[in-house]
Amino acid sequence: MTSNYKEIKNYIHNEAKITKEEIQDIIRQEVKQEVQKMISSKEHLIDSAVTGYLQFAVRNAVTAGGNGYFAKDFKTRVTDSLADEMAKFIRSQIQLDLKIKE
Repeated sequence: MTSNYKEIKNYIHNEAKITKEEIQDIIRQEVKQEVQKMISSKEHLIDSAVTGYLQFAVRNAVTAGGNGYFAKDFKTRVTDSLADEMAKFIRSQIQLDLKIKE
């Protein structure tokens, strides 16, 4: 097996003039394409799993099903987070130029 590997390696490098980096780039591109295909074909399962987990986490937080974890101040945390995100968005959309009247 080792001799076959060395023969193939020598052929690729010496005869075909393909560098190690080129081979790695080809492999990266192919793996990326295959992963994208796999993910896109399972997208509904991924969405379902994420949705299910989020529903579980929120249910536990709201009902104190997780031994009170977040239950006491869940509403406060959500409200504060929502207010912060809304403020960030509004600040990013508005530009103020103030001029002082004399």
